[in-house]
Amino acid sequence: MEHRFQLNAFDTDPMVQEPRNPDYYPRLFENAGFNIKHNWYTYEVDSESRFVKKYSTPFRSLQTNYVIDEPDLGNPQEVANRLYRIINQGWAEHIGFTALSVEEFHSMLVSLFTLMKPGHLKIIQEKTPQGLEDIGYLALIADYGTAMQKLEGDASKFGHWQDEKLPDSLLWYSTTVLPGRSSPSLAKILWHSGINTFNQYGYKTLIWPLATEALTWHRKHAIETRHYGLFEISLDQLAALS
Repeated sequence: MEHRFQLNAFDTDPMVQEPRNPDYYPRLFENAGFNIKHNWYTYEVDSESRFVKKYSTPFRSLQTNYVIDEPDLGNPQEVANRLYRIINQGWAEHIGFTALSVEEFHSMLVSLFTLMKPGHLKIIQEKTPQGLEDIGYLALIADYGTAMQKLEGDASKFGHWQDEKLPDSLLWYSTTVLPGRSSPSLAKILWHSGINTFNQYGYKTLIWPLATEALTWHRKHAIETRHYGLFEISLDQLAALS
């Protein structure tokens, strides 16, 4: 049996889709015999950081086989169809991944698109003899977590924030590239493209939410601000508690 909990930063406002819990939950589960199996961390940089300044400069390597397409989110079905293929192929070998139906996937993305402005979704295309092929994506979302709290569970008001002032924080929400199609040059292109959007809209803070402990890059370039743990207990231990 497993459950993920927030372990610190309880005095902060919740981010979009951040798992939250009272500060005493981890202690209760530890006292019951649960142990931390995996860790996730959230990292942040501000607009004046060395990382942002480095990738704010123009990307000069023009000899590339990649194109960054910023699709029109006004055509959600078309965009969802493109992402559906990328996600299903890109995550197929991951333990625990279960593909959604096309209908479920479309419904989920329509909600996610309300957190994006033009240029926040980038589909990576590679030049092939047959033409341009979608091989990945980068999804950036505005951190409307505080605005979501104000809904107080009223789903009819979902998306009302689209006409309001943008929040100060941008989430580097998700990146997927098809197996075997990534490269160092593509990584640099994505950094430049993402930071360009960050600067274009005047965000003050860039956040990488819930990065797994296996990803060590963030520790060199950003500040760790939040910690989460996956607690587990065996079924035998759980049975002994009852």
